[in-house]
Amino acid sequence: MVIKKVKSIFFLTSLLSILWLVGCDFAFPPHIANGYNSDISFQVDYINGKFHEKVNIPYGRTLSEGEKDLKVKSIKVFDKDDKLLAEYSKEYLDNLRKNTKYKDESWAITENAIYLIPQEYQKGKAWFKYINKQPPPDY
Repeated sequence: MVIKKVKSIFFLTSLLSILWLVGCDFAFPPHIANGYNSDISFQVDYINGKFHEKVNIPYGRTLSEGEKDLKVKSIKVFDKDDKLLAEYSKEYLDNLRKNTKYKDESWAITENAIYLIPQEYQKGKAWFKYINKQPPPDY
């Protein structure tokens, strides 16, 4: 009886631990989301000197560096033919930081602008609402 009770407690504890881990977000900010209506590539410089080579990001998907406490210094955006579509400098991004309430950096880039997503729009699909776009059907 005691062994059965211990096994039940162990099972419940294990199950709760797994559910807690599944709910965690292991991708640390900054996040950079593709709000273009097509696949694009980002090239990102970070303030600490780290550099992220061009990486292709499908529409609606997000690049997450996976390293805590990084801040974006600048971003270049390229189309599938490697044509430079946009470039956002440190000064431009700093200006957006001054005018937005956020805790974690989460950026969304569209054909018209780059957005620093306020904290309340950073969960799941909410950033689409902030930039006034629809998520892709497979999101």
